[in-house]
Amino acid sequence: MSVTIDQLSGNVSAETRRLNAGLFGPELPAAQPDPDADEQDEDSIQAALESWLVERGYGRRTPKRMQRHHTGRWVIHLHKAKSNPILLDVLLLRHTAGDPAGHCAAFELELKAKKGRLSPDQNSLVLRGDGAVAWSIDDAKEKVLEWEEAQNTNNKQGGTA
Repeated sequence: MSVTIDQLSGNVSAETRRLNAGLFGPELPAAQPDPDADEQDEDSIQAALESWLVERGYGRRTPKRMQRHHTGRWVIHLHKAKSNPILLDVLLLRHTAGDPAGHCAAFELELKAKKGRLSPDQNSLVLRGDGAVAWSIDDAKEKVLEWEEAQNTNNKQGGTA
């Protein structure tokens, strides 16, 4: 049986954690749901977000659709991914038009219902800046629009994020 440093770290003082942050990683704050979030369930939020993304020009990435969708914007939604420790609920991919190097920007979003909780793996991804959490459809749309705006700004400045 193997034991990870995270499993052993319960007995480590806050000072030792602070001094060895690279070993133990950041403290995981408790996820705080939006008190104004709708009382929708997570599946409803996911369905509404995916429909909205398709309206905005994202293609659902499936083997058949990959052959005919050419806007450079993809949405990948993992269905029934409760035990997936490596991806959040929704992955957005955006290829920069005309970029000969083929750069692609990615954004992950974890969708939670009002009373939902992040798993330690999800919390870790979000804390590292690899994704974000949305507690309602409006929150999800806002985070997608912020990411798109950052990509537009970066592309105007000649970046390839």
